[in-house]
Amino acid sequence: IDISEGLVRVANKKMGEGLCLVSDACNLPFPDACFDAISSAGSTVNHIPDYECFFEEVGRVLKPGGYIFLESDNKWNPDILWCLASAMVGDPLKYHETFRGAIGYIKRPFHEGYPYVFHLTFDDSKVKLLRLRNFTHRELRGELESAGCDVIATFGAHSITNAIPSTVMHRDRPGWLA
Repeated sequence: IDISEGLVRVANKKMGEGLCLVSDACNLPFPDACFDAISSAGSTVNHIPDYECFFEEVGRVLKPGGYIFLESDNKWNPDILWCLASAMVGDPLKYHETFRGAIGYIKRPFHEGYPYVFHLTFDDSKVKLLRLRNFTHRELRGELESAGCDVIATFGAHSITNAIPSTVMHRDRPGWLA
């Protein structure tokens, strides 16, 4: 599923009509306990303002003993340090955050994520504001357990990908300070 009709149309052309559906992750068009496995990649949960409903829906449609692969941006990844460093020297990495704002992310309680606005630049000058939320490991585990899931393993993938600032990785033509 995807919330974007355009993306679903492209996916159905490539994979076969009817395989992909337009849907909101908080209102899945499936019966209870119908999936053996669910994959939520691309940090989807970070984009959902009412993220609790996402976990409720995952718990509802996942069969007992099923598996979920959940990718999420974590509060404690190197990007928080890139944001702070950029704010300290005039924001060359274009996080659009003040030093005080960046420190505020770090000073929050250790086990508490935070909402933030990411300025996604495309076509060299257009900007789309993405309202996102970072989570901590404890928060994600709590949400999954509240949805009836047993967490058997966790891995930190974005700690590696954020070795490069996200504002650089997400450019149309990545370059260090392009």
